Amino acid sequence: MTSLRRIACSLVALLALGACNEVGFLVPPPNPRGITIPLPPPSFSAAPEQRFNIDGDLDESIEATGTRVSVYEKVSGRGYFTYSIEGIWEVPDVLVDVSDNCLVVSSTDGEGEVSSRQDFKLFIAEGEACDASCTDPDDLGACVCFEKWNTGC
Repeated sequence: MTSLRRIACSLVALLALGACNEVGFLVPPPNPRGITIPLPPPSFSAAPEQRFNIDGDLDESIEATGTRVSVYEKVSGRGYFTYSIEGIWEVPDVLVDVSDNCLVVSSTDGEGEVSSRQDFKLFIAEGEACDASCTDPDDLGACVCFEKWNTGC
């Protein structure tokens, strides 16, 4: 068999095998909307490790109730999860060091379909940078906000 025939046979076999695989579409990740802290410390800078509640919503294309939402903090290796109710989710008591963190959120529906991931970081902000998606300010006027990272953090 000539080398051209071998290549052609290999391509046909590869295409035949590829036709058997189911093509999947990316499931959008959960959308973090904001963070809250039950009682802000006197200073986020002096006590950067705090427990936060992180909440968000699911894309319209995802089952609204019963979808498992996972939050993983890469630096500490801690993981948390909750289940959505009517497209809304909240993960309480997430321990995060605001001086060094990287959080990843994803979801898994009732059929085991896993979403793509959304990376984000929590950071200390002050003044006008403290908007509705941030925590209440500490005694010094600083708050903690989140920032989505499209390329990972």
